Amino acid sequence: VCSSDLETRTAVTVPIPEFQGSQCAGCGACVKACRFHALALLGNRVLVFPELCHSCGGCVLACASGALREAQHAIGHLEFRRDETFRLLSGILNIGHALAPPLIRKLRERIAPGSTAILDAPPGTSCPVVETVRGADYLLFVTEPTPFGLHDLRLAADVAAELGIPAGVIINRDGIG
Repeated sequence: VCSSDLETRTAVTVPIPEFQGSQCAGCGACVKACRFHALALLGNRVLVFPELCHSCGGCVLACASGALREAQHAIGHLEFRRDETFRLLSGILNIGHALAPPLIRKLRERIAPGSTAILDAPPGTSCPVVETVRGADYLLFVTEPTPFGLHDLRLAADVAAELGIPAGVIINRDGIG
């Protein structure tokens, strides 16, 4: 699939709290509710750090005065490409955004039910990996014959076992060590 085959590009947004200054009572309930330290209270002003926000909405629910509201904030986009045989769906996270799971969820919503889909995930056991493999029929781990490769493979195998997903292994660069 080549880059000129771009069919559509769709923005992916998540709800991020916005401060409505005049209504704030300065109680700090919103700051206490945020497990990710995405808010700070300075007097009667709440500072929001969008890059730390997990879009849970807890701070908005905790704010009795209505000084916070949720606004959609772009975190990336989805691109769809096709040729005669394949459809390629790509999730592209905006620079400065570290939370890929919402983007991965939006991408997975676009997979046609009953179709065969190959999802590529980074190595390791991070949140994006777990979000990508959750609900998969089979996992194929690609590793290399090094101590680092074996370490990552063991962690990934533990995730597969925890999620109850069968898995296989491909050894890349065989003979290097």
